[in-house]
Amino acid sequence: MSGQLHAVQHTTSAGTVAVVAAPGAGYRITVVGFHVSEGSAGVVTLGFSAGNQKVWNMAANQNIDVGLTRWEGDANTALSLTSPATGPTDVEVDYVLELAP
Repeated sequence: MSGQLHAVQHTTSAGTVAVVAAPGAGYRITVVGFHVSEGSAGVVTLGFSAGNQKVWNMAANQNIDVGLTRWEGDANTALSLTSPATGPTDVEVDYVLELAP
């Protein structure tokens, strides 16, 4: 229900941060492309919920680049990034907001 949007998140500490806030009742985030980079080795998770996420055990200075995809989020759920302690961890996401089924 929206044009393509873009979000950027940069973090240098361990934990989980929202990349895109929950869109509101009746909507979902649909990711159409993303880029993740990690400065140090560790597990990086990008996702909506425990059952709807992407997890990588990344090497230091590794990048993941995924374009032209269609990854549908859970209804009214934020897209979050969980990063290892030292980072830095960077993510860029292209997405649209759609009506949730």
